[in-house]
Amino acid sequence: GLVRGAWQIAPASGPRQLCVTAGGRVYLLNELAHRIDLLHDGVVAQSVSTLPETRAASIGGSPPTAGASSAGCLALSADGGRLIASNRGRDSLVCFPVDPDTGALGTPDFTPCDPHPRHFLVVDDRVIVASRDAGTLTAYELSMSGRFGPAIGRLECPAPVCVLAGPGR
Repeated sequence: GLVRGAWQIAPASGPRQLCVTAGGRVYLLNELAHRIDLLHDGVVAQSVSTLPETRAASIGGSPPTAGASSAGCLALSADGGRLIASNRGRDSLVCFPVDPDTGALGTPDFTPCDPHPRHFLVVDDRVIVASRDAGTLTAYELSMSGRFGPAIGRLECPAPVCVLAGPGR
């Protein structure tokens, strides 16, 4: 059904993208704050970072300069059991297990990816990432537990910014 509500989000968070589940749960990706908010009954029921606990921690490379990173994309796995986000500048993907009863997000798994993961598409047990600055489309396996496997395929593509499913998908 239709989701209605208004939520007070922290100033300068940069709300970017909503993800609404079939059951009506609402997740908000905050681009500038690197946070995902679970919105419920007019309040932020949970707020989690899309980055490791220490911003100084490296995810496959040296940390970006201040202000050079932002959250990029948000999507649920097909079964609704995992919520995935990308970090541009940090050049990483993060996957959270989703509690089926409450919608709360569990302990995240991080994986490095090519520079500037602008968008991604979840297809079955794979995540296809458009990395704009690298000029690549890269596919990763995603386990049922929410852990990323190594890259299983890579295609060069000039400055990809979006991945869409074809007809019949």
